Amino acid sequence: MLISIIVPIYNVEKYIERCLDSVYNQTYNHIEVILVNDCTTDNSFIIAIETANKYIHKYKTYFVNHNSNMGLSEARNSGIEKSKGEYLYFVDSDDEIERDAISSLIDVLQQNPDLDLIKGLYRKILSNGVVADRYDSRGIIRCEGTDCCKEMILGSAGPMVWNSLIKKDIILQNKVYFEPIFYEDILFSFHLSKYIKKMFVLNKETYIYYSRPESISNSKISEQHFASRYYGINQMIREISNDYYYRKYQLENIIIRAFNLLNREFCSFVINKNNFEQLSKEIIMLMNADRINIGMYYALCLPAFYLPYKLAIIYFKIISTIQRVYTTTKKRIHS
Repeated sequence: MLISIIVPIYNVEKYIERCLDSVYNQTYNHIEVILVNDCTTDNSFIIAIETANKYIHKYKTYFVNHNSNMGLSEARNSGIEKSKGEYLYFVDSDDEIERDAISSLIDVLQQNPDLDLIKGLYRKILSNGVVADRYDSRGIIRCEGTDCCKEMILGSAGPMVWNSLIKKDIILQNKVYFEPIFYEDILFSFHLSKYIKKMFVLNKETYIYYSRPESISNSKISEQHFASRYYGINQMIREISNDYYYRKYQLENIIIRAFNLLNREFCSFVINKNNFEQLSKEIIMLMNADRINIGMYYALCLPAFYLPYKLAIIYFKIISTIQRVYTTTKKRIHS
């Protein structure tokens, strides 16, 4: 079975060789590698070509060049269009994968050929080399039907598209592509979850995620970042409004995303009053329409949606402070 590994490349000359060495040294043999040059301004793509040439006899490599910088989403979309594999696997160019990553996921697929998506676990490494998190699963997870919706977004392996074998036909047949926004993984996984009938989470680390200070996830939140998150939440709200069964499994996800969006110290500088009031109105409407267990922390956040804008911001900051103190205390007790 052919697997297409898609690697978007943009200004990662410090990391790209490490990433590609891990890709080309996989123990699984039936792989094609698609390297998408998103008009990088450094030597990333030159290094990528040189690295690929070292393994020219192992895997077929396809090079895709953008004429302008189009962003991570379009780079991934270009990789999908170029791919020939039955399953897709995305790797961010500043990360790496374990040597047996693909073979471990393929072993699961060979035993369960009806799976649409197989995810592994990952560990997070900080810029100083410290392993910050190890994302342990509840064990091997197999889910079917609407249960896949919740597992894909809120499950132990997270909503990130990297580190997942995804059946390509599902993406193509249902026209599920990445939208040109920040935090595109969450919205992509949300759309994809409608069509995933069977998925499997392997209780094994197969991916190494490097947290860099200059990465999108760690960079200072701007209005553009906020706009992307706000857009994603509104997209999800609109799509579930008239679908009860889909709403049942995704409402918790949307509410948690909304809480996390607003409950950030930057919110008083970024979010405007109109956006807050509109989002609050939509969340209250959804909460009134469905009963849902959103957990104690999010239940404590809920009153903020009924408060005036300025009081809501203060309330979110208080709850955020309480959460940080509680989390820190809990870690010290268990350490």
